[in-house]
Amino acid sequence: MTKNSKISKTSKKSENFSENSSETPAVQAKTSKKSPKISKKLLRQIGGKVPSIYTTQRGDLYCTYQKRKIYLGRDPEQARTKLYEMLLRETRSYEPDQVPPAVRRRRPQPIVKVEPEPAPKPSPTICQPVAGLRVMELVLHYLNQFRDKTRFHSVRTALRVVKERYGDIDVEDFGPLALKDCREQFIASNYARRYINDLTGYIVQMFKFGVENELVSESTAARLSYVKPLRRGEARDNPPREEVPDTEILKTLPHLLPTIRDMVILQRISGMRPSELFRMTLEQFVKRDPDGWVYCPFKHKTQIHNKSRVIAFGKYEIAILERHARGKQPDEPLFSPRDAWLERAERLGRKTPQQQPNYNNFYTKDSYSTNIARTIKRANERMRKEGRPESDLIRHWSPYQLRHATATFLSLLMSRDDAATALGHSTTNTTQIYDHSEVEKALRFVRERDKACGNAIAGLIHQFE
Repeated sequence: MTKNSKISKTSKKSENFSENSSETPAVQAKTSKKSPKISKKLLRQIGGKVPSIYTTQRGDLYCTYQKRKIYLGRDPEQARTKLYEMLLRETRSYEPDQVPPAVRRRRPQPIVKVEPEPAPKPSPTICQPVAGLRVMELVLHYLNQFRDKTRFHSVRTALRVVKERYGDIDVEDFGPLALKDCREQFIASNYARRYINDLTGYIVQMFKFGVENELVSESTAARLSYVKPLRRGEARDNPPREEVPDTEILKTLPHLLPTIRDMVILQRISGMRPSELFRMTLEQFVKRDPDGWVYCPFKHKTQIHNKSRVIAFGKYEIAILERHARGKQPDEPLFSPRDAWLERAERLGRKTPQQQPNYNNFYTKDSYSTNIARTIKRANERMRKEGRPESDLIRHWSPYQLRHATATFLSLLMSRDDAATALGHSTTNTTQIYDHSEVEKALRFVRERDKACGNAIAGLIHQFE
């Protein structure tokens, strides 16, 4: 191999040692003359073969020894040194006349009939952490088993900071001060306070995962739990979410594609969550009568609390649903990005549409919000070029504000209990977060009071004067 050879980040080929040359092809390019060599005695103890070195897609070097994946870092010279030190530790843990069981040579043994020993009584086991486990290895273990796709991006954001600042230290050396230092990095990135507390919690969860799998001692994870979350004033707080005025919705609807427009109208009337909207399929409707449809989503936010979610649609929503249900299979989404793509091609006047992109069948909270945000941005740019006044521009809003608008609307016209029923809340305490009708209710009370008790109030004021 030449001096200019490099390690390919996507290469899956193994790089083996030979007995004559104790260096892998990937390590030979950067190995100094003072690098330790594998002695013949050590080769005999480990079975005559040094573990192969592999490269992950991210550029990390690792080897497999005794059915364990051991990460060696990214520097080839340091990787070879760490592999040599690991082999020395492993072989010294056995007696001189023993051979490690993972590489013991097969020899014919006489058949001896041994009586089975009685099973020992179960005794409490103590967590023995893996000696020398680094924080970077714990991060890779945790990400490989992480299955929650909705939080994966946030978890990766938190652990990236941990890996960059403390990836090479031992997991037992990661304490509360290191956790606070990572939190300071989140604050410097201008993240919101609640998001910073979530990122800090993900780091603590990773160490609890290490305790669960006997990779980290219990005391290490317990120390991190004493770090208190940030309070108000210690980091930036996002403004509270308000309802979107109907005037802004009406100015946005003409610029939206028909599929997105119907989704906005349906969510504004019913008050459902965005996830309940774009997961809607025909097989989830338990009733489809002319006087009303009943939608019971298979997956929803309060499912983990063993609560059911029932959403009823009236005649105005049924007209929208019937239009999108034509020709759909029971498991197909009623609102699909593919339909919106065809509508956009038709709006642009393309006789032969371009090749359809690889869209997902279902919308997500990000794609749904991004579609609306981009539509508002393009509409405002177009109106600015036309010289329209600032009052005609559309204010930015998100689909989550539609739920607040529905709660405020129903609370004013009906009651807060009715708004809680529409939004799927068990109590009105949660509905109070979405209901922003206090100011309007106070003004309404003053108007009705002056109308009903105006003469009495005027006489009372006259007496006071």
